[in-house]
Amino acid sequence: RLRPGTTTCYATIGGNWVRLARRSARIGYAECVWRVPLHTAGKMLTGSIAVTYNGARARRSFSKRVR
Repeated sequence: RLRPGTTTCYATIGGNWVRLARRSARIGYAECVWRVPLHTAGKMLTGSIAVTYNGARARRSFSKRVR
């Protein structure tokens, strides 16, 4: 029997947490969408997305300047 998986989404801009709008996952695909405030243009967005499923975990970190 397969256990359900979880998707974990974290992001900060300039050291402040960014509000998560939605997250989803299915076989071969995970998505996290954040609400990025307009006044953060030029600052660095950093974070990670992790998916845990059936005892295995995959994680991806990122860093990108907000436009």
